[in-house]
Amino acid sequence: MKSFSFIVLSFCFAFQLFAGSLFNPDIPTAVAMSPDGTLTAVAFSPQNYKLSKLRKLRKGRPLDSIGKTGRIALYATGESDGEWSSMYTGELKNPAGTGIIALGFLDRDRIAWKAIDGNITLYDMEHGTGRVIRTGDMRTSRSLFSSQAFALTPDGNRIITPDGGNGIAIIDSHTGRELIHKGCDKQRIVSVAVSPTGEIAAVSTDKGRISVWKLPGWTPLYQFKSKTTLMQRFCALSFSRNGLLLAATYGKGSLLLLDMKSGSVLLKKRVYLFSAGLKEMTMAFSPAADNYLICQFEDDDGSLFKVIDLSKRKTGKTVQRSRGALTADNFAVTPDGRYVVMAAWGRHVLGDASRAIARSMDQVDLYFIRIKTFCKKSKEKK
Repeated sequence: MKSFSFIVLSFCFAFQLFAGSLFNPDIPTAVAMSPDGTLTAVAFSPQNYKLSKLRKLRKGRPLDSIGKTGRIALYATGESDGEWSSMYTGELKNPAGTGIIALGFLDRDRIAWKAIDGNITLYDMEHGTGRVIRTGDMRTSRSLFSSQAFALTPDGNRIITPDGGNGIAIIDSHTGRELIHKGCDKQRIVSVAVSPTGEIAAVSTDKGRISVWKLPGWTPLYQFKSKTTLMQRFCALSFSRNGLLLAATYGKGSLLLLDMKSGSVLLKKRVYLFSAGLKEMTMAFSPAADNYLICQFEDDDGSLFKVIDLSKRKTGKTVQRSRGALTADNFAVTPDGRYVVMAAWGRHVLGDASRAIARSMDQVDLYFIRIKTFCKKSKEKK
């Protein structure tokens, strides 16, 4: 009898500990921060949408039969007493026909997101109006999921998106009109990134190639061909603040650094050594420094991130690392470059299981993790 009671108590404790994780219907799939840092958006989709929804699409089911799903939570964010904090302000329900994979702010009042059916939604939060743009870029393969399934120019006036094949389309974000449609490669385009200067863009394919293009006319500059087939998965792209460097992640935990002037490789580095359980890998340059790169990983134990100082080009140097049960396919960085912003859900809520489930279904917490080295150098400059 005692052993039975012990088993029951152990089960109850485990249930309370992991209830939010096991029963939470939605997971954060994308995080974005407005250019001025006053708003943060977190996109959610059902936990199994990547499996069940895609299975239906592969069997030839029409998109209308899947039903609308997903939501976007909005948070007012800002710095108070030297710390960034957030306050939940509301949400957009049922914003996409299928799971949301990419999210971005056009400006303070306009937001854009892309779903696995290829549709991009442009939404004006001030007026409560939206526009859907059909790109044809249906993501029916796991390796094609990317938080960079489209890119926005710094002024918010243009959207660059793959067309579902080997080309891209450039769209006017105000009118939804297609301005340019060009082929880029012989392979399918997966990810797109635009430099903070708005002068160049980069795209990666599902077979490990990266090509760089001049904006606004989309003229070719050069192409990088990978010697490894691993680059077809989890590939992320990011430009440095001055647009002179392009970083790309490939395989499970590897980093590539390219010089934009010459197209030469400056660095190849294995950032994450223990890759057996790696699920996701994203990366971004700091918006306030040209030499700091934030890499975020998701594995079976949760998420971790590393801050790499690229001032030592030959090796790069990890100057900060952290592990926690944070769960997000990507992250954001505050405009001042001082904090990494991640979303957390269910598994962080301990205590009463019913309250944990209710809370995790309603909203998540935003975590603002201080980039210590950058903050320290900022203070020294002052």
